[in-house]
Amino acid sequence: YVRHVGHRKPNVFDKSDISRVLIVLGIAAVVLGYVIFLTSQSVLFRSAGIDNRVNAGAALGVAGVLVGTMAWLAGKLEPRRRVVAFSTAIACTVAAGVFVSQTLASFWTSAAEEQHAIVTAIARASGSTPPWRTLILDGVCPEQGPAVVFADEWDLTGALQVHYDDHSLKADVAQEAMHATSRGLGIDMTFLGRFSTRIYPYGPNLAVYDYSRNRLYRLFDKQQAERYLAASRPSFRCPTQRSFA
Repeated sequence: YVRHVGHRKPNVFDKSDISRVLIVLGIAAVVLGYVIFLTSQSVLFRSAGIDNRVNAGAALGVAGVLVGTMAWLAGKLEPRRRVVAFSTAIACTVAAGVFVSQTLASFWTSAAEEQHAIVTAIARASGSTPPWRTLILDGVCPEQGPAVVFADEWDLTGALQVHYDDHSLKADVAQEAMHATSRGLGIDMTFLGRFSTRIYPYGPNLAVYDYSRNRLYRLFDKQQAERYLAASRPSFRCPTQRSFA
């Protein structure tokens, strides 16, 4: 299509000022797209995963610089080669983008399949009416490459609430720093340099589901929690979250 349009308007490559303006505007868009870091320390400059949304604004600028540079270079070729060179460069860029996007998408597809398998396994172990009100998921890594499986309380809670059609349910994902306290099961979380601890009180409403062993553990008191952490908890280790970066 680009070659077709180029053959209809071959003289566009003689106007080098158009490509220069596109490059300048593209650079400006990149700067404006990333200037958010001046007002927030919570910006993660990642090329993949859910954190790459910060790149959305600057991506338009990158496209402008790429297309402007390709047009500028094509304008320096012989007239009969300009359109072919420019359209070929555009096609290769688009093909590379599709290849990258589809490769990343494969991780999200696998993560979605694992999410479904986890929720199905929890429902099978818990029954149609769960004997717990708060569930801690253990024995599964929170991410597959840049894709999230279940990484925090918000995503697993939502999945179980939708499955059971019960918005009173709560859930969380075990971390390596999970420990038994006098008040309840504690889960330590460190992200973006901020440390937090979530405490879930013991009792008949608290349970841990070990996905790797397909077993549900009820935690009525601190002693049961300590026994689970000492003997029943999976021994495998997961990469730290966002480690793909």
